[in-house]
Amino acid sequence: MLIIDDPIQDCLRLVRGHRVLLQTDLARLHGVSPEQLLPPAHTFPGEFCFPLEPAEVVMLADDSWSRDRPIHAFTEHGAFLAAFLLNTPESLATGIQIARAFSRLRRN
Repeated sequence: MLIIDDPIQDCLRLVRGHRVLLQTDLARLHGVSPEQLLPPAHTFPGEFCFPLEPAEVVMLADDSWSRDRPIHAFTEHGAFLAAFLLNTPESLATGIQIARAFSRLRRN
């Protein structure tokens, strides 16, 4: 059996029945601050990105994240859209890796 050490797949979480990447994890993967990934409401439909409830933040988020700021969960499509909006060669490459991680998860 081949075991793949995949930092993206390790960040995928199940929230409200959706596989998601948290804003903090997605920012780290892209090498940007979490604030740079704050989604404008008109850009990210609810099925692409949604804010976590306070109880979800306590259960899921890194302790370094300030509890007075909302944290968002990005679905597969939202994570890819974020990469596209960051619009750098590195973010597009990361977006492709994210899409592949979600795809591998569906196959397993």
